[in-house]
Parts: sequence; structure tokens; C-alpha cells
Amino acid sequence: MPSIKSIITKRFAIIFALLSFIVIIAVTLGFRQLSIENAKDKATAMAEVIKAGLTAHMKSGIMENRDYFLNEIKSTYNVNNIHIIRSKEVDEQFGISTLEKVIDFNSQSVFDNKTPLFNIIEDTDKAKLQAFIPYIATDETTLNCLACHDVQKGSVLGVVEIDIDLSQYKTLSIIYIVSILLFLIIFIIFALFKSIKTINDYIVIPLDLLIKKFEHSVLHHTKIDHSHFETKELIKTVDEVNTLIEHIHAKNHQLEIKNIELNNLNLEIEQTLKETLASIGMIAEHRSKETANHVKRVGEISKLIALKLGFNEDEAELVYIASQLHDIGKIAIEDELLLKKGKLTPEEYSKVQFHAQIGYEMLRYSDRKILKASSIIALEHHEKYDGTGYPNGKQGEDIHIYGRIVAICDVLDALNSKRCYKDAWPYEDVIKYMEDQSGLHFDPKIVNIVVENKEAIREILINFKD
Repeated sequence: MPSIKSIITKRFAIIFALLSFIVIIAVTLGFRQLSIENAKDKATAMAEVIKAGLTAHMKSGIMENRDYFLNEIKSTYNVNNIHIIRSKEVDEQFGISTLEKVIDFNSQSVFDNKTPLFNIIEDTDKAKLQAFIPYIATDETTLNCLACHDVQKGSVLGVVEIDIDLSQYKTLSIIYIVSILLFLIIFIIFALFKSIKTINDYIVIPLDLLIKKFEHSVLHHTKIDHSHFETKELIKTVDEVNTLIEHIHAKNHQLEIKNIELNNLNLEIEQTLKETLASIGMIAEHRSKETANHVKRVGEISKLIALKLGFNEDEAELVYIASQLHDIGKIAIEDELLLKKGKLTPEEYSKVQFHAQIGYEMLRYSDRKILKASSIIALEHHEKYDGTGYPNGKQGEDIHIYGRIVAICDVLDALNSKRCYKDAWPYEDVIKYMEDQSGLHFDPKIVNIVVENKEAIREILINFKD
């Protein structure tokens, strides 16, 4: 049976060997690809120089000297061969030249695709890059090809074929790989002999045992036994871990109790707040001789619209509660104005309008989400989409979505209900009015939702009928 030391040594050796193999492969492939990309960039740069040179020769009328120019490029850039392959259109315009190479399979592919083509050709001791770079006709640079050639913009005038020797890159790659391999071998030997024993004896085994004992003790509410450990440091650690386990157990128990109590208290507070807000909303409506069910209907319709707009259940519930305080500011309005049966004078109407600002001031100082939402609704539920509403004349989506929702719900229920100063409208007339006021009083998107869900809204009106 193998010892723990031999097992760990073998495993580390496998890991280091695999790591070395991966590093060598990665370096080899990376260096090879880098060499190829470097050669491609070199070929592309040479092609641009050749294009510019040939264009200059053509404009100067010395195309017969182009072989001297190409030989200079070969010598300067240390490349094997450079060939120019002209397109059929160029041959037709200037005549077939014996100085250029005829079109072959590779160059034909470049003529067809109008993109560079690179071939890597390798054998046992040599490697080269064969590049085919298209010469595209353009009039957008100083090299205005269309001034001399009877071709369309974007046509391929010719192909520059360049052969670059990659042997030097191959030799350099071998040198790098051998150097890295030697370094890795030395490092592996050193690391194995210096690290395995220390890690095995003083870290791996004791910590693994301590972790297992810790997990068992936490789950079963027991202490870790000192007899499993020998060193002074580990015994001290066990004492500290045992103290921690006791503390964790005590805190977990306290947290469980507190979480239950806190959850119950939060539920009670939220429910109490919701009921209180609903009651306050009913009080405000009673002062103006509107029924308590008005705020319920507004709340239910507002929630329905919020859900159709894509609100989640919590957000829609927030709108439902907050909307019931939309007229809370009426508490501060004089009874003779709220209860007046005849038409209000402009001065009286201006005083009644002030209930929106009053409601906002009453609610805006709280940091609770429900009251924040309620303050927004109280302030903006009389704003109109076209900017003719009050108190601030806001327009379009400058009006908060809460205000736009409750605005249409409040008017819809008011028209559908009998008031001291009017009879209830037929429901279809109410819906028709909503449609007529789309984009004027109401948000067109919300009007569409009301029309699409008019039967569901009718059911709400019936269920919460006065």
C-alpha cells in the first residue's frame, strides 16, 4: 500500500507535468501564431508599399522599370519572391504583359472574394508564408485608381503575391521552447522536494481533519476532541474553534427567535399602516360627501392598470394602497366649498385645487415607500397629459406614472358615480370619454389599457358598488 507522501508526490508530479505540457503547448502555439501574424502584417505592409510604388511608376510613365523596384523591395524586406498578377480588365485596357504572373487558383480566389489570402507551406526543415493581397480600385485616397483605369470603384485591379521565409521564426521558436522546458523541469524538481513534505505534514492532513471535525461539531452541536491533534498550535486552534462553535450555536438560536419576532412585527406594522392609510383616505372622501368605496374602487382599478403596465405584485400593491390617499388634502378645504351644490366661482375653484399641494405637504416628509408614493399621487393626480392640469401644469411623462394612473382612475369612477352635483354617466359613455381624452387629459398608453380591460374594470365597479 503506498504511503501518503508517495501519493501526494505522484499527484504533484502529474499536476506539474500536465502544467508543463500545457505551458509548452500554449507557448508553441502562441509563438507560432504570433510569428504567422507578424509575417502577415509584414506582407500586408509590403503590399501597400508595392501598390504605392507601382501607382507612382504608372503616373510617371516608367512601368518598364518596375522589375528593378520589385527587386529592391525583395532585397530590403528579405523575402523570397514578389509577383504582380493583373486583372483581366487591366489586361484588356493596357494589353497582356509578359512581366506579370498569370492568374492561378489562389489569385483567382482573391479576385473573386476581394480579401487577402494567406497560405502556410511547411515541410521538415522549411516553412514559408504565401500572401496574396488584392489591389482594390478606389478614389478616396491620393491613389486615385479610377483616374487611370476604366473599372468600377471597388474592383480588384490586381493581386500582389509575396513569399516570406518563416524558417528563422521556426528556429527561434525551438530555442524558446527548449529554454522554457529546461526551466520548468528544474522548477518542478525543486518545488516537489521543498513543498510536498511541508504541505503534507503541517497543512494538508491537519487542516483537512480539522475542517471535517468542525463541520461535524457545528451540525451535531458537539466539541472537537483534542486527542486527534498533536502540535501545540493545532491544539490552541481547536480550543478557539470550539469557542467559536459555542458562539455560533448561541447566536443562531437567538437569531432564529429574533427573526420570527421581527417578521411577525413587520407584518403587523405593514398591515396596520395599510389599514390606517385606507381609513384616512375614507375620512377625506367622507368630508366631500363621496363614499368610502370611491377610494377602494380607485385603488383596485389602479392596481389592475399597474399590473398591466408590467409592475410586479409588490409595486402594484404599493399603488393600490397609496392611491387611496389621493384626496387627503381635502381635509384642509372648507366644508362650504366641498359641499357646495352649485358651480364654484373661479376663486373657490382655485382654493379647492390647492388640496393637491396640501396633500403632498402632509405626506412628503416620510421616508416610507407607501407615504412617498402617496405624496406623489396626492400632488399629481390632477395633472393632465397635455400640460393643462394643476397644480404645476406638468406634461406627458414628466408626470409620475403613479399620478398618470390615478388621474384616469379618479375621473373614471367620478363619472361613473352619482355625486351631489351630477348623475352617474352610463359606463360606455365613460369609456368613450376616456378615449376622447387620450393624449389630452390622460396618458394614451394607460387609456389603451383601460379600453382593453373595460370589462374587468366594470366588474370592480360592480363589486365595490356604493
